[in-house]
Amino acid sequence: MQNLTKGITREFVSTALLSMSILGSAVMASKLSEDTGIRLIINMVATVFMIFYLISVNSRHFDIDFNPAVTL
Repeated sequence: MQNLTKGITREFVSTALLSMSILGSAVMASKLSEDTGIRLIINMVATVFMIFYLISVNSRHFDIDFNPAVTL
């Protein structure tokens, strides 16, 4: 039961960090450029780096997945 609680908590925190990075990059992109293509590239780069960071840190230090069905 304790491992399940830790896994759910880590997934929640990781999902929150990913959501904040996506929203933050969207706000940043809208202030940096009027071009829609540049905005998409900024969002994509920020999202890719955050996903890479979260997966590499969490898979190395904790044995979790980003799929709630796997955790449960």
